[in-house]
Amino acid sequence: MCDNDNVATATANILSDLGIIGFKVDKATIEARRTDLEEAGLFFLPEGNFEEYIMSEGHVAAYEHAIAEVYGATRLASYVKIRTASDATYSKKTKEAQIVDFIKSEGGKPELAFEAASFIKI
Repeated sequence: MCDNDNVATATANILSDLGIIGFKVDKATIEARRTDLEEAGLFFLPEGNFEEYIMSEGHVAAYEHAIAEVYGATRLASYVKIRTASDATYSKKTKEAQIVDFIKSEGGKPELAFEAASFIKI
């Protein structure tokens, strides 16, 4: 499972290099090859990144939990406070947007995805 970004395209092209699929893709052609890629075992989101998708499905608390586990209980609030100090409108951004910004700024994407997934109960 990949985001629908450079990772999906790069992974598909690795599959091609390994001879698992017989074609290469780019941003313009990857969607047209979705069925072929899924048959090869590569699944990717319809759009956007993983974090945005998971949060849009109602799991904002899972990412808040993940950030607290990986960075400490007050790290996200501190990040928002620092950003708001230089941009007064930042505090008005959605929690989802603040979390995506935090992940882009601080890194730890795989660790946070793992923690968020472990918090989600199906």
